[in-house]
Amino acid sequence: MKKLPFSTKVQETITNTGFLNVWEGSVRSSKTLASLTAWALLYVAQSPEGVFLMSGATLGSISRNCITGDFGFLNLFGGEQRTDTDGSKFIEWLGKRLYYVGSDNIRSFQKIRGMSIGGWYADEIDLHHEAFIVEAFNRSLASTDRKNFWTLNPNVPSHPIYKNYIDKYLEESVPGYHYHHFTLDDNPSMTAERKAEIATQYSGIFYRRFILGERVRAEGSIYTSFDPKRHVLKAIPEDWRILFAEIGGDIGGNKSATDYICTGYFWKNNRLCCVVMDELYDKDNLGTEAILNEFKQFVLRNKPKCTLSEAYLDSAEQLIIKSAKNLGIINVHGSKKIAIVDRIRLVHLMFSQDRLFILSQCKDLIEAIENAVWDAKSNNEQRLDDGSTKIDPLDAMEYSIERRYKELI
Repeated sequence: MKKLPFSTKVQETITNTGFLNVWEGSVRSSKTLASLTAWALLYVAQSPEGVFLMSGATLGSISRNCITGDFGFLNLFGGEQRTDTDGSKFIEWLGKRLYYVGSDNIRSFQKIRGMSIGGWYADEIDLHHEAFIVEAFNRSLASTDRKNFWTLNPNVPSHPIYKNYIDKYLEESVPGYHYHHFTLDDNPSMTAERKAEIATQYSGIFYRRFILGERVRAEGSIYTSFDPKRHVLKAIPEDWRILFAEIGGDIGGNKSATDYICTGYFWKNNRLCCVVMDELYDKDNLGTEAILNEFKQFVLRNKPKCTLSEAYLDSAEQLIIKSAKNLGIINVHGSKKIAIVDRIRLVHLMFSQDRLFILSQCKDLIEAIENAVWDAKSNNEQRLDDGSTKIDPLDAMEYSIERRYKELI
């Protein structure tokens, strides 16, 4: 097992656990590593119980964040990934089973209904559905060694996870409850240079939340890093060599428009950058035939400009996607649809680093960016989508770049 140098504060959080243990704070602050160590070595390995539960916002997120990877469970502590007869995923370790599941929708609790567990580890607990949280607590009622471990990045102050659990338990001095707040300074392996590098990946509310570890509410305009004077161009500079381009498409319905975006990729200052080169905005949505015809014309008018072989259309529109594939003019895929807040952060970051640009002819996208605001009524970071601003161009642009999230971040 890798040697894990921990600060005194982190060591205390690992060795002093009880009924519910919460690690909240900034990214890369070692909260996940500390909580996994406490969970595995000082709880699961020593517990008389044989079955345990691990959960994340999705099955993919719990796997990426806590199971695989250099500092995931398997690399740190060993074990084998298995699949149960009903398709459930689990880690087999020291003769015990640690099931892992996603938990972000109202039906997620059904995955664990009827399960008896010793204890529960939850990554990004604020992204879990309330019904799942209640059910997960219920699953360990018969445990002889009941412990729960939660991690999260700060969310909006009014989020239900604080009101119903984290702050409530602290105020009520619930026996066995331990709360810990982490910042980058709590990670002893984090150099000043590395901290500065990570900080450049965030701005605005994301900087306060993910770097400073503050609970903050997003208010007002979303893309405060967008500057038309810097980011809107009349033409692509001659020294920018467009390597390839990809299309994103948001298919409209009765109350929304259909929008196609063509985004080109190029290198500038040794960083991968993007420029939105063309847009087609249709608020009429006259039918499937018209939508497909517009898609065909949009592809054909952009193919001569650069290498263009991939298009990503709204994954909710499977019939449209199938018909678009049958046109045979471009490879068509469903959009990945990563979390909206992650798509927003990516665009915000790229504007702040002067790595995302838009040609002035894409007027609807520019208008959408300038008028996008946060939904003040939401307990999570959500764009206001009540018809008062254009959302479709934003979705289409995001679909054109989201699959390269890791390359661009």
